[in-house]
Amino acid sequence: KHVLHGSDDDVRYATIAWTLIAMVGAALLPIVVRRASSLGKIFLATMLLDGVVIAVAGRFAGAAAPSAILPFAAAIGVDQSLTQVSTTLTDVAQNSVSSAAMRGRIAGSYAVVVIVGDMLSEALASVAKDEKVSIELARAGKTDLEAAKGELVYREFPEGGHDWSLER
Repeated sequence: KHVLHGSDDDVRYATIAWTLIAMVGAALLPIVVRRASSLGKIFLATMLLDGVVIAVAGRFAGAAAPSAILPFAAAIGVDQSLTQVSTTLTDVAQNSVSSAAMRGRIAGSYAVVVIVGDMLSEALASVAKDEKVSIELARAGKTDLEAAKGELVYREFPEGGHDWSLER
């Protein structure tokens, strides 16, 4: 609400959208599991789509406008539903495989895909870097900075990226 400068109504609509998307995701989960001919392919597609959705949510959040609250909440709701689907697919695969070695391979593959997906979403989200700090964020940190008796320094690097540091 504060970062995207939204009203109470914007947050209320976002909560409704989040709830509806979660309900649809939960309702579709049994259908996905029943129709899954290849759990691995569906899992991989779900995780890749999840990474894209997280990047899209980051772009919405970067808009810093009240109109971005509902799309941001919808994207995060889709992310939550996709995470549920991938977790359920992993559980189904692990429970249907009898050997402990295979269950370990599935768990390891799941972790690798999650880490790679997170890395990709971070890379895509870094494209939407912060151009300036919102006044609400600056106000929230002002008292802490004054208590630390330091100066907040912002540096941009030629190869890209930026860094905030507190110097005394």
